[in-house]
Amino acid sequence: MNPNSEVLEEFERKVLSAVAQADDYGVPQADIMRPFLLKIPEATLRYRIRMMERQKRIKTRSIGGRRLILPVED
Repeated sequence: MNPNSEVLEEFERKVLSAVAQADDYGVPQADIMRPFLLKIPEATLRYRIRMMERQKRIKTRSIGGRRLILPVED
């Protein structure tokens, strides 16, 4: 398996874990992405977050110029 694929799968797990533990306010996207920026380009991480949103695994919103990641409401 490609090492980048493994890192991106780990990133997805971290996103879902952080969202599951978040309150109603959500988790800042930058806080989730920061540890992975040394391994994967920022654009790739942003794309992966948008892909997860299209798959309805997470929800995002922008408040004051900050992107927040939230759980999907049933």
